Amino acid sequence: MNNLNEHDETLIQELADICCASLTGQEPDFDGRTEKILKSLVMGGLARKADVTLQSELKRRVQDQCSDIALHRSSELNSITKLMQDKFDKISTWESRNPDEKTEAKAANLSSAHDS
Repeated sequence: MNNLNEHDETLIQELADICCASLTGQEPDFDGRTEKILKSLVMGGLARKADVTLQSELKRRVQDQCSDIALHRSSELNSITKLMQDKFDKISTWESRNPDEKTEAKAANLSSAHDS
């Protein structure tokens, strides 16, 4: 990921740190921390800027940062980074949705449906 700003770079490094901690069993609040970071990356437009996937970038960084653990626990690393990529994709999809303009207005409750 060559074209990242400093903020995105810091957030991705934070995710790599969380992955390393998770591989060693030291990350108690995995979901809570990653959700906020991933949402910040989506809001920053990472999906548009990235020339590689978040998953592959995280794997590369974790393998560089904590190579001994990553080497022996590669299946777990794949699982963790895939989970983060899936969450990133889900948040990205959710944030990019527009309300469907073709749906008609519906009555708020039964009595308002019969009043007109």
